[in-house]
Amino acid sequence: MSRLPLLALVCLAAACSRPAGVEEARPLSSLRVDQMPQYPGGLPAAWAESFEHAMRQSPPVEPGAPGALAQVRSAFLSIPWIHPESVVVEGAMPDGFRVRFTPRRPRLVLTRGERPVGVLSADGIMLPSGLSDGQMAGLLRTPLPADADLPAVGTRPADPDIQEAMRLWAEADTVADLMKLPIVAIARQSHYPTHADQFAPAMSFLLADGTEICWGRSEGAKDAFAVDERGRPLTMERKLMRLKGIWQEYPDLQGIGRVVLDFPALHLYDERERELPAAASMR
Repeated sequence: MSRLPLLALVCLAAACSRPAGVEEARPLSSLRVDQMPQYPGGLPAAWAESFEHAMRQSPPVEPGAPGALAQVRSAFLSIPWIHPESVVVEGAMPDGFRVRFTPRRPRLVLTRGERPVGVLSADGIMLPSGLSDGQMAGLLRTPLPADADLPAVGTRPADPDIQEAMRLWAEADTVADLMKLPIVAIARQSHYPTHADQFAPAMSFLLADGTEICWGRSEGAKDAFAVDERGRPLTMERKLMRLKGIWQEYPDLQGIGRVVLDFPALHLYDERERELPAAASMR
């Protein structure tokens, strides 16, 4: 997906002239929008509609009045696809506002089966619907468990699988970049028990061909049980070293169906779940 703009600019100005020196409160929806963000693939129609709805719902504002800038900022903070920490509002002569903000970046697609049902931003917020297939192409995916509700727009997911997938997306990106692996999804490990929810679930990175890399828990989960045979913590760096050792013996992971990196002893299996030899250099 194309890189999003670092900054978007919206200029709200009076749609019609009025006598000089006359200040009056007016709805934000009555102000002309001079510029909207250039979004890769086009700003989704539903997102544009949510912007217009927020402008209509905002109480009338009087340019130049005390609290006017805060009132405009509050209207923009109510729009779930706008990153709240990025919103900056300034007065613009003669009777408008200049608003700078950064759109939230889509990061993780939630799926039921093969069907996308929602998108989470990089900061873990459920985005409004409306992104096209092209705008979702290249994003990591994670299955929404059958018993989990889809998060409401503007909220964070409560499901532990989705929470751990959100904590892992940066690690998955690093592995994909360093190892040149086509990681397409993050999911609960296929052999991990569904009832073991007292801890963050152990997760896998899934490749386009179905190969499963059992990665374990995120660095943030601080998994005290993830150690190698010498008792050393299985950090992201150590798991990467294991993966590089496997790559030397099995280039492009050819012939491998599943790799278990988060156990003290490294385990490799072929597509038929038959265990493969693991050389000492892999450990």
